[in-house]
Amino acid sequence: MSAASSDESADSDVEAAEILRNPPSPSVLGLWAHAARVDKKSPSLSLVIGVMFSRRGERFASRSLHYQQGRWTDHEFAHALMREYRHMKIEKVGVLQYFVNHKRIAFVHILKFQAFAHPDYRAGKWMIVAKQPIEPDDSERARAWFMYNITAKATKESRFFNARTGKPQGSTRLTQYWTGRVDQMIEEGAVISLEIEEAFDRFKIYVMLGIAVFVSLAVGLIYGFLMGNDFATGFSIASWLMTAFGFYATVASILISLPELR
Repeated sequence: MSAASSDESADSDVEAAEILRNPPSPSVLGLWAHAARVDKKSPSLSLVIGVMFSRRGERFASRSLHYQQGRWTDHEFAHALMREYRHMKIEKVGVLQYFVNHKRIAFVHILKFQAFAHPDYRAGKWMIVAKQPIEPDDSERARAWFMYNITAKATKESRFFNARTGKPQGSTRLTQYWTGRVDQMIEEGAVISLEIEEAFDRFKIYVMLGIAVFVSLAVGLIYGFLMGNDFATGFSIASWLMTAFGFYATVASILISLPELR
């Protein structure tokens, strides 16, 4: 029997094994600490959802979204996901990359993990049993719609957020479209992760270039007025600044045009 066929046989054995809804023992933690459990205050399930994304083959992951099935709105979901994404870029990728690498959330896939009874794994063998897009139609149009709305809903949620109570206000008027997709994946003992796909934030890059033009022009004019109408030198300085900013724009455009570097 070949190694490939033995791996397939092992996977089929795991899939045929019993799905674990609870940890084999109280001392076993790992992913079980984040699995869906019945909330003591309500009949819904609560869990800690993970967030992950990859850059140049390196995977970054975090698990800090305390989620409750059926209770979150899309605005709360967008706000929490954007906040976690920003924190991950600063804490795990690095502050320099956060300011230099202008990327944003382009799309999200929902991953569902379940543990199967296995003699070689004390806590059970965790496997991905389901994966679905955050939008029912995983098309270019749906992705563009999501990319726009994730930012819009996150901004609106921040306006609804009540700093005094620490809770969103007016959430009953908001939708549960994306969270409904997440809720479909949740069952007792399951672990949920959100896999983020990134794209370059072209709008931010264009804004930065516009600011660069304005700053360069302002520097040239200010220098000219301060140095007795020496605008020739002032605009030479402005030209040098634009060259530097242009180099940055060239590098950014190359990165955008090369999908393998994303």
